Amino acid sequence: MKNDLTGKRFGRLTVLQEEEPHYTKGGSKKRMWLCKCDCGKTKIVNGNSLVCGRTKSCGCLLVDNGRAKSKGDRHRDRLYILW
Repeated sequence: MKNDLTGKRFGRLTVLQEEEPHYTKGGSKKRMWLCKCDCGKTKIVNGNSLVCGRTKSCGCLLVDNGRAKSKGDRHRDRLYILW
């Protein structure tokens, strides 16, 4: 299998297995991978996002860093107010 990511670790994610590919509107095929996060959750992620470092966790990393905001919190953001 070309570029098998199974067992590799990317940030907090460990790749468990390859999933069904995702096809974009343009018809290109994206390889998808089932990953398990250190927090215990699983997430299906695009392989390119893993390799390039765009996806490092299931989302818990943003919460731990205090950067995750709910829709209700956006109105308090200074940039949103200025907009």
